[in-house]
Amino acid sequence: MQLGRQTTSSSDFFAPAASPFGNAFSQAGIGKSGFRASNTVFQDRVVKYISPKFQGFDLGASYSFNTRGEQQQRSENTQSTSVSLRYQGDKTTLVATYDRVSPANSDPNAHGHRPSAIQLGGNHRLGAVHIYAGWSQQKDGWIKSSDGAATGSNHLGQSGYFDGSVDAWLLGAKLTAQRHQWFGTLQYVDPERKAFQAGEAVHVFNAGYTYDFSKRTNFYVVASYFDGDLYGFERDSHSRQFGFGLRHRF
Repeated sequence: MQLGRQTTSSSDFFAPAASPFGNAFSQAGIGKSGFRASNTVFQDRVVKYISPKFQGFDLGASYSFNTRGEQQQRSENTQSTSVSLRYQGDKTTLVATYDRVSPANSDPNAHGHRPSAIQLGGNHRLGAVHIYAGWSQQKDGWIKSSDGAATGSNHLGQSGYFDGSVDAWLLGAKLTAQRHQWFGTLQYVDPERKAFQAGEAVHVFNAGYTYDFSKRTNFYVVASYFDGDLYGFERDSHSRQFGFGLRHRF
């Protein structure tokens, strides 16, 4: 049992299973694209439980009494629930997650919306190659918008909500050869018209490489390209990112 400000069980389980980037490498991280329920969602006043493994299965569940700090009235709290199921075998990992946010009664932007997200994904090892796949559907708004805030405000903001749903798909692969790793993902993020009336689907392309100098230190190169806007799905928008560096894990 874990208590306090922390990530949801969906963030813990899904990102490393469904993408070779996990939530690392900035824009290339899975949570920065359509899978925003896995975007390292930190919430306040959380109770989280991760079960022991049984026959390869484990369960994660978390509940936030108020994602953005304590309010004077209980009815003004923004509450959130996250449930995750994972299977880890010798070659295969599968994950299913569900999240729901219940906005505060005073949130002027909610208008009856209760953001939710379903995610399904995993990976399978074929020799030196891991194959990754994932799917997500988010309704009524972004789970990420329920992040705790230093201000203590419990309103998710106008951009935290939308009508309808947004679907995201991912395919990826990672090749390991001694100290070398090459990996990449292709993603397709498609909003419903009633969610973003003037929006258009976005394609995501990510590629990365690492070289291990030791068990704790490696060199990395990463490149990422979005051919649209993944927050408002505006037309004639794009994002590029390239970077390299050294990482040391303590």
